[in-house]
Parts: sequence; structure tokens; C-alpha cells
Amino acid sequence: MKFTGERYHNNPNSAQISYEHWHRYLYATQFIKGKVVLDISSGEGYGTSLMAQTAKTVVGIDISQEAVDFATEHYPQNNISFLQGSVENIPIDGAKKFDVIVSFETIEHVDAGAQEIFLNEVKRLLKDDGVFVVSSPNKLFFSDIPKYKTDFHIKEFYEKEFRNFLETYFDHIALLGQKVFTGSNMWQLNDSKSAGSFAEYQITNDRQHIVVTDEKKESLYLVAVCSDAKIEAAENSFLVDVSLSILLERDRQITTLNQLLAQRDAMIVNLEQTITEHETQIAQITSSNSWKMTLPLREVVRWFANLMSHAKRYWG
Repeated sequence: MKFTGERYHNNPNSAQISYEHWHRYLYATQFIKGKVVLDISSGEGYGTSLMAQTAKTVVGIDISQEAVDFATEHYPQNNISFLQGSVENIPIDGAKKFDVIVSFETIEHVDAGAQEIFLNEVKRLLKDDGVFVVSSPNKLFFSDIPKYKTDFHIKEFYEKEFRNFLETYFDHIALLGQKVFTGSNMWQLNDSKSAGSFAEYQITNDRQHIVVTDEKKESLYLVAVCSDAKIEAAENSFLVDVSLSILLERDRQITTLNQLLAQRDAMIVNLEQTITEHETQIAQITSSNSWKMTLPLREVVRWFANLMSHAKRYWG
């Protein structure tokens, strides 16, 4: 499936965007065990497949038929199905069919009117005690401050705006911020499966020293858990890549690039030596007696060549 920049492709070479997307789906898994799940804007299907490991069934919806075909081919699991459809007209009949609906990095791709239709579709399909998990870029830090614009985003949200919008549809909203940070993880060895409460230490680097800071973290993305029932969700979440797969791949790529740079530098040195040798040879030739003695002959040859060239142009 061709990469256009509009939707994420499951590619471990793209460190930041990979961790962002994986984390959202993994965060959603706390709600879906044994449940019926709808994944709106399922893309190439990696997240739908991940949720299907613990969910009862998962339906993936995407507006691109190419994406639907790709996902169907690459994630052939018995409890997964993929359908083509838009957020304004989800191709599922009936109402109150899903325990959980997720939609990551989708709502900003349509205008305000379509966003309202989208949420009405979610409410139509979500059970009364169901959970809706949705994410969108934080316009302040994603677009405004870096002065970044993408043609794929039609209507982004500020933090307060996003909360207010969702509160018109759901009684309970838990809003989280998300951003990839480098860091170190410490955990209790007697229960490695439970994150529990944790203390956070923030540092920054002024290019000379590591400095402790209490600056408020910027939330590049907003992730909301919405429900008409009371929300039981992890307040904080930390994604740990225990294999260090992306960092190791990045190190391998850096090593390869350094090797290529070393080869290039060696080639440059060889070329410079060759040029120096040729310049020395030319200097020796032009300063020799034979070169000086044959100068009149070379002038005659050059004059004759010019004469023949003019004659050729004149006579055609």
C-alpha cells in the first residue's frame, strides 16, 4: 500500500510516529477484553489486529478500499472483519451493537459538520454503558507553535475545545495528553504487570548541563475516553519497548551511514590524490622543451581546425 502521509503504515523505522500509534491502541486494550469492538479508520489494520488478540470480535472501518483490501489480506484472523465506509456513514445497520469504539487520528480529517455527524454515528452504534476512545492532535502544539500545516487535516482541536465538544455527547470524559519522550523506566519487581502509581522526574538539557525542571509537559496529542457510564481507566500510561527494536534499528542505520560516509571520504581522498598527480604531470609536460618547441605546430593545427569548422558551417 503506497505511503501518502495521510495514514500510518506499521513501520518500525519511524520511531516517534510508531510509538504514538502503538501506545494508543495498547491503552485501549484495557477496555476490550472479551468485548465487541469497532475500529473507525483502521488503516492498514495493525491496530485492529492487535485488539483482536483480546477482544471477542473487532470490525475495522476505513474510507479507503485499498486500505480495506490490504488489511483483509495481511490480517486474516477469524474474529476480524474490515469494511469500507466513512465516519459520516458507518456501514453497519442497527444500533447499540458495540461495547467499545476506538478512532485514532481521524476526527481532524473532516470539517466541523462532519465531526458532529461522526459523533452521532458513534452514539448510534455504542451501547449505553460503552466506551469511546478517541484521539486527535493538540492544535496548539501540533500546528500553531511549530507553524506546521498538513493538507490532510481539516479541523483540529485545542484542548479545551476538544473536551467541550465531547461533553456535548457523553456524560463522562477522561482526557489525557500524549507525547513521545525519551526516558528510563523503574518498576517494582514483585509485580511487573502492574504499573501502579509512579513518581515522575522531569529534566531538560541546556546543551551544557542536565537540568531538573518542573515545566508543564506539552501534549502533542489529546486522547479522550468517553462514556455515559462511570469510567474506570488507567490515569497514566507508559509504553515500554522491551526489545528496544526501534532504537536498535536506528543505531544500525547510523552505523551503516557512518560506514558509507567513511567510504565517501576515502573516495574523495583518492580523487584528490589523482587530481594532484594529473596536475603534476600536466605541469611537467607544459614546462618541457618538447612542449615549447611544438607550440607553433599546435597553433597551426588549432588554426586549421577552426578553418575547417567555419567552412563546414558555410558549405553545410
